Amino acid sequence: MKTWALYIVLFASLVLTQNVGHAQGCSDPGLCTIGTLNSETTKDSVSEVDFENASLEELMSVYHTREKFRFELNSLYGIGEHDTRIYSLVFKGVIRIKKKMLLNVRIPYSLTNGTLGSNSGFGDVAVSLQNTFFSGKDKRLAATIGIVAPTGTANASDNGSVLPMAYQTTLGSINALIGVSGAYKNWGAAIGYQHSFGKNGNMFYRDNLVTNDTLIGFDPLNEYRLGFPSAQRMKRGNDLMLRLERKFNIGKKFGLVVGVLPIFRLTKTTITLDTGEEEVVLNGTDGITLNVTGGAKYKYNKNWLFRMNFGVPVIARQVRADGLTRKFVGIVSVAYKIW
Repeated sequence: MKTWALYIVLFASLVLTQNVGHAQGCSDPGLCTIGTLNSETTKDSVSEVDFENASLEELMSVYHTREKFRFELNSLYGIGEHDTRIYSLVFKGVIRIKKKMLLNVRIPYSLTNGTLGSNSGFGDVAVSLQNTFFSGKDKRLAATIGIVAPTGTANASDNGSVLPMAYQTTLGSINALIGVSGAYKNWGAAIGYQHSFGKNGNMFYRDNLVTNDTLIGFDPLNEYRLGFPSAQRMKRGNDLMLRLERKFNIGKKFGLVVGVLPIFRLTKTTITLDTGEEEVVLNGTDGITLNVTGGAKYKYNKNWLFRMNFGVPVIARQVRADGLTRKFVGIVSVAYKIW
């Protein structure tokens, strides 16, 4: 009973810190939520038991074997810049194409809402391939490679005014991802790299905003818009992600995970001015964002799995022009497995 109470108090204490600071909740378009780089609550069932060396008793009593397909629906809620609200439904499909190789497809649909208006649409589509090199009851080593494709130019508008990146449902550029994850007993770790290619089509530029009510082009909301960074034809910097987690199993069906998730922006973001192809480097867009993470999962039976994950920032980069600022991110998921 005391152990259960300790786990619950630890998990609850992390949830209650959700209003600390502003930071990049995750390196969307998906570095920290794709393939084996995701939280320990989402790992492939192949890692639960060492099938080649397990005893007959273990094989007879194992709760999970290798599923052939997994279909998952995630409901995400986030609080972004200037209290912008982000709601997303994310469909995820997992197909086993070899003994220890999985193909992952993720398709989000998002709605953003705030003082400047609202926007909705399909988000960036992520496709990844993950391979488990070896796995067992107490160990696992796996790798993931993937690509994230935009579903638009990230230039949506509301009432004729271009919305800043905090309101866009896509980043508008292609990203490639690669990473490795491992686990030993109750500890899990991952490292991943994300590379951004090309510029998006966003045309939000703070210097073009008219704040003098005697001039043509004045809008009472322009003073508010000045609180968002320029993102005109933005090229994102590249990211390095680290993840360290500790899981706590409570019986055979319930488990908790707590961890840290530092994301290093290795290169600065740039934008392009109206005057031509001149690129302007946005100072302060590089550096580290440190998140505290947590999660819980419940295995209802061999087919149904329920889980919850959240991320809370404690250290932030100075400037986040890509619109990924999050005060809090929470995800509730239900998954169905076909064996």
